[in-house]
Amino acid sequence: MYSPNQATKTTNVNSLNQTVSPDNTARHFSLSASRVTRALLKVIGVLLVFHIIALALEGNMPPEQKLRRVATQFFNFGHEANFPTFFSSLILLASAILCFYISFGERKYRQDKNRHWQMLGLVFLFLTLDEAVQIHEQTMVVVHYLLPGLPSTLASAWVIPYAVLALAAGLYFLKFVLKLPSRTRNLFILA
Repeated sequence: MYSPNQATKTTNVNSLNQTVSPDNTARHFSLSASRVTRALLKVIGVLLVFHIIALALEGNMPPEQKLRRVATQFFNFGHEANFPTFFSSLILLASAILCFYISFGERKYRQDKNRHWQMLGLVFLFLTLDEAVQIHEQTMVVVHYLLPGLPSTLASAWVIPYAVLALAAGLYFLKFVLKLPSRTRNLFILA
């Protein structure tokens, strides 16, 4: 990470290692993928347990029961504006921040990759906002207006414009992804 001859020190904050210069400006940091994965899986596990409890309450309690309503509202994965949605928004925001951070580091060395990391950061930032404020839910009205032949019962009409955007993004980033180091590329595609 750095040589002992440099006037720096390394601090460990949970799973975050930072190389800090004497003026306390971060120069480099690395995240332990296994620690981050374990932490995320623990949070997902807790949310899943509460989701299962909410489903059990839905199946076994009358709708007017407050406990059932609260559990369903806050923990059902199929609902919006709840703890699972908040967690998803945080993950997407963290992805955006990491992309912008990588872009900042790449700007000196590789202008072509810098632009792609910036665009990825913007994509993840949009997805964060979409998840948090339900932009995709609002696009259903527009899709049904523009495509009046669609059945009004098509609840997921937002998938149509988002599929077009995903295809466009895939084509835009294809060359960039293929040029990544093999391990990074494979994990990127897997994700």
